[in-house]
Amino acid sequence: MTREHDAPSVVGDEIDRELISDNLAVVEGMAMATSTRKDIDARLKVTLKHLDLLMSEDLGFDNHAGVRELYRGAYKHLELNNRPTPMAPAFYAFNYLGDSAALLRRFLDAYERKVAL
Repeated sequence: MTREHDAPSVVGDEIDRELISDNLAVVEGMAMATSTRKDIDARLKVTLKHLDLLMSEDLGFDNHAGVRELYRGAYKHLELNNRPTPMAPAFYAFNYLGDSAALLRRFLDAYERKVAL
């Protein structure tokens, strides 16, 4: 059985949007009270991988101010000093995961709009 984080995120020439959506559904279903730091870190790794993949796509940065703002926010979010360290409290890592998932959702929406054209 292939673990989700080992599954490919690109199918042919297209990004596997279903895999990314499945990851987002898992993240959105997580609760701080029932999630271990190990679970949070594992899901964060997958989420950031997907975010990186979508950020590498041409989503209309040159043509749309909203897309430029999305990239600016993502780069600020991804700065190393904003990421949770192993010593950071679990609630900080959980909140960072939630913020990362929200950004991923916005990038996925932008990607789906691009693909639909």
